[in-house]
Amino acid sequence: MPILFGALSKTVIDRTLVAAQSTDQADSEETRYRARIRTLLPILRNVMFFVVVAIAVMMALSPLGVEIGPLIAGAGVLGVAIGFGAQTLVRDIFSGVFYLIDDAFRVGEYIQCSNYKGTVESFSLRSIKLRHHRGPL
Repeated sequence: MPILFGALSKTVIDRTLVAAQSTDQADSEETRYRARIRTLLPILRNVMFFVVVAIAVMMALSPLGVEIGPLIAGAGVLGVAIGFGAQTLVRDIFSGVFYLIDDAFRVGEYIQCSNYKGTVESFSLRSIKLRHHRGPL
Protein backbone atom coordinates (compact mmCIF):
# COMPACT_ATOMS: atom_id res chain seq x y z
CA MET A 1 0.00 0.00 0.00
CA PRO A 2 2.73 2.59 0.79
CA ILE A 3 4.51 1.76 -2.46
CA LEU A 4 1.32 2.42 -4.41
CA PHE A 5 0.85 5.73 -2.58
CA GLY A 6 4.49 6.66 -3.28
CA ALA A 7 4.20 5.88 -6.98
CA LEU A 8 0.93 7.76 -7.27
CA SER A 9 2.25 10.85 -5.47
CA LYS A 10 5.45 10.83 -7.55
CA THR A 11 3.40 10.68 -10.74
CA VAL A 12 1.18 13.57 -9.65
CA ILE A 13 4.18 15.68 -8.62
CA ASP A 14 6.06 14.95 -11.86
CA ARG A 15 3.03 15.86 -13.99
CA THR A 16 2.55 19.06 -12.02
CA LEU A 17 6.22 19.95 -12.54
CA VAL A 18 5.92 19.39 -16.30
CA ALA A 19 2.81 21.58 -16.37
CA ALA A 20 4.63 24.28 -14.38
CA GLN A 21 7.41 24.62 -16.95
CA SER A 22 7.01 28.13 -18.25
CA THR A 23 8.50 29.67 -21.37
CA ASP A 24 7.11 33.19 -20.97
CA GLN A 25 9.38 35.74 -19.31
CA ALA A 26 6.68 38.19 -18.18
CA ASP A 27 6.72 38.97 -14.46
CA SER A 28 3.15 37.97 -13.80
CA GLU A 29 1.50 36.29 -10.86
CA GLU A 30 1.19 33.05 -12.88
CA THR A 31 4.94 33.06 -13.62
CA ARG A 32 5.76 33.55 -9.91
CA TYR A 33 3.34 30.74 -9.00
CA ARG A 34 4.99 28.36 -11.49
CA ALA A 35 8.46 29.23 -10.18
CA ARG A 36 7.30 28.51 -6.62
CA ILE A 37 5.86 25.16 -7.75
CA ARG A 38 9.16 24.25 -9.45
CA THR A 39 10.98 25.10 -6.22
CA LEU A 40 8.75 23.33 -3.69
CA LEU A 41 7.61 20.16 -5.45
CA PRO A 42 11.03 18.48 -5.83
CA ILE A 43 11.57 18.92 -2.08
CA LEU A 44 8.11 17.51 -1.35
CA ARG A 45 8.83 14.55 -3.65
CA ASN A 46 12.04 13.71 -1.75
CA VAL A 47 10.39 13.99 1.67
CA MET A 48 7.50 11.79 0.55
CA PHE A 49 9.94 9.20 -0.81
CA PHE A 50 11.67 8.85 2.56
CA VAL A 51 8.36 8.70 4.44
CA VAL A 52 7.01 5.99 2.12
CA VAL A 53 10.23 3.95 2.40
CA ALA A 54 10.17 4.18 6.22
CA ILE A 55 6.52 3.09 6.36
CA ALA A 56 7.15 0.23 3.92
CA VAL A 57 10.11 -1.03 5.96
CA MET A 58 8.06 -0.92 9.18
CA MET A 59 5.17 -2.76 7.50
CA ALA A 60 7.57 -5.40 6.14
CA LEU A 61 9.20 -5.97 9.52
CA SER A 62 5.95 -6.26 11.47
CA PRO A 63 4.79 -9.59 9.97
CA LEU A 64 8.26 -11.02 10.55
CA GLY A 65 7.73 -10.66 14.30
CA VAL A 66 9.95 -7.64 14.79
CA GLU A 67 8.64 -5.24 17.43
CA ILE A 68 8.23 -1.86 15.73
CA GLY A 69 7.65 0.22 18.90
CA PRO A 70 11.22 -0.08 20.20
CA LEU A 71 12.54 0.62 16.69
CA ILE A 72 10.58 3.86 16.53
CA ALA A 73 11.73 4.86 20.03
CA GLY A 74 15.32 4.01 19.15
CA ALA A 75 15.07 6.02 15.96
CA GLY A 76 13.85 8.99 18.01
CA VAL A 77 16.81 8.76 20.39
CA LEU A 78 19.19 8.30 17.48
CA GLY A 79 17.63 11.33 15.79
CA VAL A 80 18.24 13.49 18.86
CA ALA A 81 21.85 12.30 19.08
CA ILE A 82 22.46 13.01 15.40
CA GLY A 83 20.74 16.38 15.82
CA PHE A 84 23.19 17.39 18.54
CA GLY A 85 26.12 16.12 16.51
CA ALA A 86 25.04 17.83 13.31
CA GLN A 87 23.91 21.20 14.57
CA THR A 88 25.23 23.02 11.51
CA LEU A 89 23.25 20.73 9.22
CA VAL A 90 20.11 21.21 11.34
CA ARG A 91 20.62 24.99 11.28
CA ASP A 92 20.96 24.90 7.47
CA ILE A 93 17.77 22.84 7.15
CA PHE A 94 15.83 25.25 9.34
CA SER A 95 17.19 28.16 7.30
CA GLY A 96 16.02 26.40 4.13
CA VAL A 97 12.54 25.92 5.59
CA PHE A 98 12.34 29.60 6.49
CA TYR A 99 13.53 30.59 3.00
CA LEU A 100 10.68 28.52 1.60
CA ILE A 101 8.10 29.95 4.01
CA ASP A 102 9.24 33.53 3.39
CA ASP A 103 9.34 32.91 -0.38
CA ALA A 104 12.73 34.66 -0.40
CA PHE A 105 13.68 33.51 -3.91
CA ARG A 106 12.69 30.97 -6.54
CA VAL A 107 14.25 28.80 -9.19
CA GLY A 108 15.15 30.98 -12.16
CA GLU A 109 15.72 34.20 -10.21
CA TYR A 110 19.02 36.06 -10.19
CA ILE A 111 20.31 36.59 -6.63
CA GLN A 112 23.45 37.83 -4.90
CA CYS A 113 24.63 36.52 -1.54
CA SER A 114 27.91 37.87 -0.21
CA ASN A 115 30.49 37.25 -2.97
CA TYR A 116 28.29 34.78 -4.84
CA LYS A 117 25.76 35.75 -7.46
CA GLY A 118 23.90 33.96 -10.19
CA THR A 119 20.66 32.40 -11.33
CA VAL A 120 19.10 29.90 -8.93
CA GLU A 121 19.20 26.51 -10.68
CA SER A 122 17.98 24.34 -7.84
CA PHE A 123 17.06 24.74 -4.23
CA SER A 124 16.85 22.24 -1.42
CA LEU A 125 16.52 22.44 2.32
CA ARG A 126 20.30 22.17 2.62
CA SER A 127 21.74 24.10 -0.33
CA ILE A 128 21.17 26.49 -3.18
CA LYS A 129 22.81 25.98 -6.58
CA LEU A 130 23.62 29.16 -8.45
CA ARG A 131 24.71 29.37 -12.08
CA HIS A 132 27.08 32.30 -12.61
CA HIS A 133 26.44 34.40 -15.74
CA ARG A 134 29.76 33.10 -17.14
CA GLY A 135 28.58 29.50 -16.82
CA PRO A 136 30.06 27.79 -13.75
CA LEU A 137 27.71 26.23 -11.21
